[in-house]
Amino acid sequence: MSTFTINIKWKGKVFEVPLDTSEPATTFKSQLFSLTGVPVEKQKIMVKGGMLKDDHDWSKLPLTNGMSWMMMGNAGEGLKAPEKRPIFVEDMADSELAKIAKIPNGFENYGNTCYLNSTLQCMRAIPELRASLSHTFSAPESSSDSRRNLALAVHKFYEQAGSTVESTGPFVLLQTLRMAFPQFAEREQSGGNYMQQDAEEAWAQIVSSIRDSTKVPEDTDQNFVDKYMSLELIHTMKAEEAPTEEPIIRHETMYKLGCHISVDTNFLQQAIKNSLTEKVEKMSESLQKQTTYTQTSEITRLPAYLTVHFIRFFWKPVERVRAKILRKVKFPTEGLDLTEFCSNELQEKMKPTKVWVLGREDEISRSKKSKKAKLSAENGPSADEEKSQFPTEAPVHETLKSDAGCNPSGLYDLQGVVTHLGRSSDSGHYVGWVRSAEEHEKWFKFDDDRVTPVTTEEIKKLDGGGDWHMAYILLYRRKDLNQLSPRKA
Repeated sequence: MSTFTINIKWKGKVFEVPLDTSEPATTFKSQLFSLTGVPVEKQKIMVKGGMLKDDHDWSKLPLTNGMSWMMMGNAGEGLKAPEKRPIFVEDMADSELAKIAKIPNGFENYGNTCYLNSTLQCMRAIPELRASLSHTFSAPESSSDSRRNLALAVHKFYEQAGSTVESTGPFVLLQTLRMAFPQFAEREQSGGNYMQQDAEEAWAQIVSSIRDSTKVPEDTDQNFVDKYMSLELIHTMKAEEAPTEEPIIRHETMYKLGCHISVDTNFLQQAIKNSLTEKVEKMSESLQKQTTYTQTSEITRLPAYLTVHFIRFFWKPVERVRAKILRKVKFPTEGLDLTEFCSNELQEKMKPTKVWVLGREDEISRSKKSKKAKLSAENGPSADEEKSQFPTEAPVHETLKSDAGCNPSGLYDLQGVVTHLGRSSDSGHYVGWVRSAEEHEKWFKFDDDRVTPVTTEEIKKLDGGGDWHMAYILLYRRKDLNQLSPRKA
């Protein structure tokens, strides 16, 4: 092994480069690349007898220290610095992470205001509500009506929350709520802090204020709540001691289903069924005395958005506290079927649509499992559409079709949940859980300003039975007929 120093002349410069005869010529060229930037494959080095090759035999060259060789070739562009400095995940702010991960923003807690934050997050999952608020308050206004001001504050806050990925706080809305309904401004006797409030009471007052104040864009004579959130029921009351007495029939519009929980309640459907039958004490005209009536109720209209309230709190007079029923009550995240609780007339009207929905869902499920739902041609129909046994559009009864805010199938998917963690309504913590608008199986947990993605399996664990987060309000959304159409699936 011998080592020589070779003078390489290139573009008016001279480089002293060591040459080790035990190494191949490519090693020598690599040193030149590091000095000049000329890639190995572009180097043309003139030696005695021609150009230096990659596999040149050093023994066939007369090598001496200090000898000179000439090299030709242009330096490459080399590595350019990136135009934008790379940002690593661990260096990102929460707002940047939220934007990339498409995580909605959370709401700040101003001290025991989780009841309001969780309510607002679930209501924000109703796009028609936001559209109705924007339509109603399209122009600036001021009003002395506290309920209308509350609806306006909800609208402005949703606009504010939608304009940023940062956490934001409903401060003005909170003050407006407390002015309209002073019970939400109650303070603790010791310390003077604002007291924890009931999320269902906040939900009810906000819905009521929106009902009194808003109009839907396509129908200026109808408010949003009556169109999209109202149930209609028919109640039949019969006196137990007077079977010949004429039944008392009355109609009622409701904006939620209140579900009592008993020792026998294990499922949501049981709770609904039990709540539609109750005992009522009233004066009987035929008996001329107070007597017990059995009231049975049937649903005659189902809304696009159904609110279910688990009545978990009850008053304990000795302890003077609203205690909580911890019983586990399972609820479906997909396909809640309320047709059995509807009148016979409504069931008949919904039947064709319900059959279509269940059939299309079965087709789509089988198609996905067999991996056959692929495009047969660019912008062409899917394999699922070609084999569908159902019409492209769902069959909807004319009276239901004319009621754009109803549910024509009687079937629902869960859209949002308000949970309570704790043993009393006067304490504990409320959290909102909302289904992603983009991914059906993805959910978000809104713990005030902390927002995290969760799965459907985690939502199913909110059914109670312990000291974990427990479903208190459920928001269901009607099955989307357009999404189930063979043209969309």
